Amino acid sequence: MSTSTEADDTLYIALLQVCDRSFFTLVESCDGTRFAALVKNAASDAAFEDMSDAADAPPQLDWLKASVAFDATFSSGEFEIYLPTKLARWLVASMLGTPGTADSGDIQLPDEQLFDGIGEFGNIVCGSWLTELGRNQAFNLASPHVARVPAGWNPLAEVTNRERRQLVCINDLPMRVVIRPSNTE
Repeated sequence: MSTSTEADDTLYIALLQVCDRSFFTLVESCDGTRFAALVKNAASDAAFEDMSDAADAPPQLDWLKASVAFDATFSSGEFEIYLPTKLARWLVASMLGTPGTADSGDIQLPDEQLFDGIGEFGNIVCGSWLTELGRNQAFNLASPHVARVPAGWNPLAEVTNRERRQLVCINDLPMRVVIRPSNTE
């Protein structure tokens, strides 16, 4: 049985390896303050991308959530990744070898392709994490589910005592990973 610190460290290593090997990018760990600044900065950038919104509401960042249910002898639960759509497009385009950069805003992918790619990203990270954490014990992953996060969702919200959270950034864009165990660890 792993400690929560070991599970957190193993998750971060899985993110590093998957992003490096399959998505050709680097991951940086973030504390809450830096993560909040990245969310605010990305939301401001989103406002500049869509100047047609003349509302006085603060700019909202379009987020996606990829979730993968897992079941293993040593643990079971749900693995969730929350990331801005801008970052999701960049990651999927990178994996597919499609030209463009996250900063230029020129990456256009149909939602079906974007959702499939981010679902696979979540699947790969979760599988890598479980492989290392379970020391190669068998586990099952459900098909990933990807959806847009409802407007007003707060990426800075705290998690419950049982949940595990990691805050990271890729290319100065925020990503939040949450593990929701369904059994006690």
